Amino acid sequence: MRAREYLRSVAAPSRIPDSHVDAILKRVGLGGVSGRRVKTFSLGMKQRLGLAVALLGDPGHLVLDEPINGLDPDGVIWIRNLVRQLADEGRCVFLSSHLMSELEQCVDDLVIIDNGRLLGQGPIETIINGTRRTAVAVNSTDNAHLASSLSNSGAEVKTDASGLIVAGLEPREIGEIAYREGVILSLLAPRQAALEDAYLSITRREGTQE
Repeated sequence: MRAREYLRSVAAPSRIPDSHVDAILKRVGLGGVSGRRVKTFSLGMKQRLGLAVALLGDPGHLVLDEPINGLDPDGVIWIRNLVRQLADEGRCVFLSSHLMSELEQCVDDLVIIDNGRLLGQGPIETIINGTRRTAVAVNSTDNAHLASSLSNSGAEVKTDASGLIVAGLEPREIGEIAYREGVILSLLAPRQAALEDAYLSITRREGTQE
């Protein structure tokens, strides 16, 4: 079947007019290819057609499972903007995805489920800020000595390409320790919290408690 024919066949039992079918095809970016056969569609185009089916009945609630799968970079940006538009229209959009960097850019509230258990829920900023320790990127003239001094002060210190990653101390405290130890700092920068870090912190913490 061609895309428009397929969508019309889905809409017919609910008496949804053809004009609405055409409007939905245009909204999901398929207006110009509505006469093409669905079997010739790419995976990303089929994702868009699936969204068109979901939007046919003008739903107040949408459940989207991995809607970004198969989309090119332009398609990813498009779906991100569409989800935002749908939410701004007053709809509840439940978006399931393993691409946390994408979730971080478009969701308001987060629900974390692991092995059938609810581990966390709430505004995304609250989830991130409530699970992370202060992390600071540090580099100096003597990282080995500074790392030892920071560890002795109760910090958790790891090494990466930038030098040291320090958790558990504020930048001011790190600077004071470096000054006291006679170490010159070339980098002292707080690291931005990420959703992936929060997710791993929550799931690992729950796994440890079992």
